[in-house]
Amino acid sequence: QVNSVLLLGGEGTVCATGSRDWNVKLWDLHADSGGRLLHTLGGQGDFSTHRGWVWCLASQGPLLASGGFDSTVRLWDLQAGGAERGLIRAGAAVLCLSCQSDVLLAGTFDKRVSMYDTRAAEPLVKSLRLHGNAVMCLAADDKYIISGSKDCTVAVYDRKGLKRLRVDADTHVVSLEAQDQFY
Repeated sequence: QVNSVLLLGGEGTVCATGSRDWNVKLWDLHADSGGRLLHTLGGQGDFSTHRGWVWCLASQGPLLASGGFDSTVRLWDLQAGGAERGLIRAGAAVLCLSCQSDVLLAGTFDKRVSMYDTRAAEPLVKSLRLHGNAVMCLAADDKYIISGSKDCTVAVYDRKGLKRLRVDADTHVVSLEAQDQFY
């Protein structure tokens, strides 16, 4: 089963997929290729991309991040042919990711949103317990971080002061998308 798909690059000719076979695969979407497999990231021999289901993908420029049930975020350099760029141990299953120019956000099964600087040797910037259940989706821009949870809430944070605004929802929030402006 495929859990996540993500179009890469400006032209959308390459697609990344994350699936329950523990792998991230890159696909050529050119019309003449018929959806040809380009590469399985990290997959050499019996080794898979992750050690559990790949649940989410996010990218910013040449950086591709994959999050999985093995409680890790793996970083890949797309300009270097998908070479492994780093590993972040999240402490719980990673259910959603959002890449921003200055930070990588991860929502996890243990009710947290964590912020990482992918350039640092010790990448964790801050980890906040925002919800009463698993964080299922994230969206962010330069002003806000918004997370949705299995606890039927949406949390909106001002990035400057990280003040918590809680909005109750009637059903589980499973998807968010950031637009140019939230207001």
